[in-house]
Amino acid sequence: MSSQKQLTQLEREYFVRKLGGATQIRPFNDLKREYLISQIGAVSPSESTVSLEKKWLRDLIGGATGTTEAELWAEAVIAEGGEATKFINQNKRIFFEIAS
Repeated sequence: MSSQKQLTQLEREYFVRKLGGATQIRPFNDLKREYLISQIGAVSPSESTVSLEKKWLRDLIGGATGTTEAELWAEAVIAEGGEATKFINQNKRIFFEIAS
């Protein structure tokens, strides 16, 4: 049951799936950065993963109005048809469980 999985496990499964079955043994942050860069294009090698994630969320949402990480995750959940909460980690969990 996916609700029993850790958030990082849900994220890893999402990125592996989106990268076409990339190997599970690669470090999580490498998978995440590779996927985010593949979605947003050229970036500075020194750009933080948090910054990349915010850019990806804005692109994913389209007309994002949020400025904080918490607001962007809530908007991402709503964009996927879910019900957002006031908790960022819960919104991440919801997103990764319902996103295709």
